[in-house]
Amino acid sequence: MHWTLHLKIARTIDWTNASAKRNVLRATAKSKRDERWLKAFGAHLRKLIRENGYRSPYQFWIERAGDHISRANLNYIVTGRFDPKLTTIRLLARLLNVNWPKLFEFEKRR
Repeated sequence: MHWTLHLKIARTIDWTNASAKRNVLRATAKSKRDERWLKAFGAHLRKLIRENGYRSPYQFWIERAGDHISRANLNYIVTGRFDPKLTTIRLLARLLNVNWPKLFEFEKRR
């Protein structure tokens, strides 16, 4: 009986933590401006992949990036549905044989 009480408390605590984490995730949702930027970044990355002689991001993944990045992750980045970490951006630049600032040359200068 004592053990059952501890399990009930543990379940309650886990639920509370999960609820707090969901609220944090909601608070960090992407803005429309961020979504547009990610789509533009993905389109530019797709263009760089083609300029390097690959027909598609999938071919790039098969021939060059498959050992370094998952296919789903690459697809999410190229379609603008994922905000890549800086280390992933550096990895993509290295795999495309470009300097990493070139990945950001799609942004319009003001």
